[in-house]
Amino acid sequence: MRFSSEGSRSFNNVYFRAYGMGVEEGVHIRRALASRLLNTWSWEWQCRNQSASITTRLGPAVASVFFNDFTSLEPAKCYLVEKGVDRLEPFLPVIGEVAEKGRFLFVAIAFLNLIEVSPRVQHLTLVAAVAKAWFDGNPDRRDFWMENGIGRRVCALISKTIPENADLVTVFGEERLADLRAVVASLIRLGLPEASDLENLLRQQSR
Repeated sequence: MRFSSEGSRSFNNVYFRAYGMGVEEGVHIRRALASRLLNTWSWEWQCRNQSASITTRLGPAVASVFFNDFTSLEPAKCYLVEKGVDRLEPFLPVIGEVAEKGRFLFVAIAFLNLIEVSPRVQHLTLVAAVAKAWFDGNPDRRDFWMENGIGRRVCALISKTIPENADLVTVFGEERLADLRAVVASLIRLGLPEASDLENLLRQQSR
């Protein structure tokens, strides 16, 4: 079954430009599109192969799930603005599902492009869960975490978004906080300086 990135982009235009589509209908359509993508041969191959590159057919489809544009001539770039992120919350479960199952570089880039537009405290549990899934699929891979900047971006995003003097268990939940600490500890072992900075922040916030 083929996934149409053009169809996903059209849906985005209708919903985020407030042309009358309701939230429930929007979520239903978005989940159906994501389900089609996750069941394509191209997606399954990419997940097994873990390649840093992506095909010209799969790339635009994956990018559209995360509200990115992508062509063979231009890198993935999120087209939502901050106002669009205000309407994003109902779609986070679907976005999170695709991000957790897509443990390859292109998904990581497109997901972070989206979340970095306007980071919110309510995104942090999702970021922690997705980062844990990526690490489960890419343990000790310096190319993924360091050479391509994924570890730096994850740490910077979390550090920027945690409210000052916040209760970390309230922000993340116990399970996600434990996942985050495990990822940070692993990134420190890989030698990522930003992970040490984040660990210090987490330690200070826990006092």
